[in-house]
Amino acid sequence: MFVLNSTNRSRFTRAKVMDAIGVTLLLVFSAVMGMILLILSSPAAKAEPSSGAVAYAAEYGGAVCSVLSEHPSTDGMVGIMTAIQQQGLPAYQAGEVMGLSVAELCPQYTYLLREFVTKYRGTVA
Repeated sequence: MFVLNSTNRSRFTRAKVMDAIGVTLLLVFSAVMGMILLILSSPAAKAEPSSGAVAYAAEYGGAVCSVLSEHPSTDGMVGIMTAIQQQGLPAYQAGEVMGLSVAELCPQYTYLLREFVTKYRGTVA
């Protein structure tokens, strides 16, 4: 017959404590690994052009490139963006139209777009 004495009881108590610590550590480890997996699997943030700018660029992108070919300068870009804003698009959408038009229809002016961005970065029209 098995008799419980104080040594056996303390051994069982220690085993329960160790089991509880093990389970707790396993849960913490699982939670941390889940958070890491969630962070690593989330898509990178990427700015999408507004639908108004996309529609405008689709309709008038050719005209933007034509004007750029006649006035290939940052001042020419300012003129184009001013005209776009006068038709009701806000400044940031005018910039999106310019970027979309150059990227899709006249990439030979990419250098000019970079100059424009460098010159006017941080200014608001």
